[in-house]
Amino acid sequence: MVLPHLSSRRMFGRDAELEALQDARRALSGRRGSVVLVGGEPGMGKSRLLGEFAATLRGGRSPHYALGESLEDAPRPFGTWRTALAALVQRVPATLDNAPPLVGRSLAALIPFSVVDRDGLLPPSDRLEKAELFTGVLHYLRLVSEKRATVIALEDLHWADVSSLELLCHVAPRIGGMRLMIVATYRDEALQPQHRLFGAVAKLSRADTVRRILLEPLAERHVRALIDDALGDTYALTDERIRAVLDRCDGNPFFAEELLGHAVQRERGGTSSLPLSIRSLTLDRIAGLSAQTRRL
Repeated sequence: MVLPHLSSRRMFGRDAELEALQDARRALSGRRGSVVLVGGEPGMGKSRLLGEFAATLRGGRSPHYALGESLEDAPRPFGTWRTALAALVQRVPATLDNAPPLVGRSLAALIPFSVVDRDGLLPPSDRLEKAELFTGVLHYLRLVSEKRATVIALEDLHWADVSSLELLCHVAPRIGGMRLMIVATYRDEALQPQHRLFGAVAKLSRADTVRRILLEPLAERHVRALIDDALGDTYALTDERIRAVLDRCDGNPFFAEELLGHAVQRERGGTSSLPLSIRSLTLDRIAGLSAQTRRL
């Protein structure tokens, strides 16, 4: 049996959060840089919100946009920042032409393949002090955003390495007068004292340039709209099965879509077990509990 994958083409119930991101972007014209932390449970729509926001950054004098990701299965120092900085260097290479040597050396330490042909780079045997590296990256971001407003998205901070978090904490309070916006997503379940993200978010929250958005579960009317959009004219479900999806997803849009596909599959005589994606995500969330609690 071919398992249906149902997904809504539209985002529902996040108008206020999207407008908050737009407000932060519009503030860049007045040199009011900021960091926006977007938190929420897995599946609550953090990446979808970020994608919808990024889609608005097009045309005319739209801001430079660069995406950096934290990889759960391939962590490395400053990994969250490397792809974002490489994307900026590729998009506006002329920024490095008259940059101070420290900027080139700092970027060469992080993304050597992106700046190998430029002068003043860090020799392979040299090492930069952390303070010098942070200063060089911050100076580069100031140079880039001076020419045009710039938006950097950092995905999945809960998987970020310590160095990436330290760099973000260094940059955040120093961008108030810049045309730079940083949007970072994270799972709020990671905000436990034993997790490295806990101290970083606490420190970031003390900066005037930082604001937080927490994605709450969707209201039932928004989940219904999502279901209708995902089903479209292709699939049909009984009111009973739709009611079951509404009750079980608990306002989580990812759960809603997965349960919806599962409901369509059952309508066709498929399995009654929970979707693997939901089972896996649930097991991940309870992994930190005691063995006795997990069994319960």
